Amino acid sequence: MEPSTEFQTQIVGALPAITHDFDPLDLAGTIDRVVPWEGEFPLGAIVEILMANRLLWPQALFRES
Repeated sequence: MEPSTEFQTQIVGALPAITHDFDPLDLAGTIDRVVPWEGEFPLGAIVEILMANRLLWPQALFRES
């Protein structure tokens, strides 16, 4: 008898814990209020993404040759 249910898993690591910690700090909201910005995306969201990236993968994004 073969199983009738198929599962698909995805590894998320510590991302939910890190983004959960950003909420009480209101980091994105504070940056958006304090820093003038006219970009396509909110600067606070960009900063949170970059911070999460550095916390989850603390390696250089480029390598000098």
